[in-house]
Amino acid sequence: MENLLDHRLTTLMVVAQTGSLTAAAQQLFITQPAVSQQLASLEADLDVPLLVHHGRRVKLTPASTELVITCILFIINKQLC
Repeated sequence: MENLLDHRLTTLMVVAQTGSLTAAAQQLFITQPAVSQQLASLEADLDVPLLVHHGRRVKLTPASTELVITCILFIINKQLC
């Protein structure tokens, strides 16, 4: 069902799960700069900050937390249909 989501949303969901751009990149089998680029593109399209950087860790902003929850609910709903 994830193929129904923009790949940048999938990337954001993995970053939320791992708390790290590097760990997300490893899990997605892409480079860390690619993760950063995808998230920067998503931030630009949405015109809202998605992450707060704390050293090597990242935390979601309230807006990105809501976005991740919406994506999860979308996936669950599609799986139930």
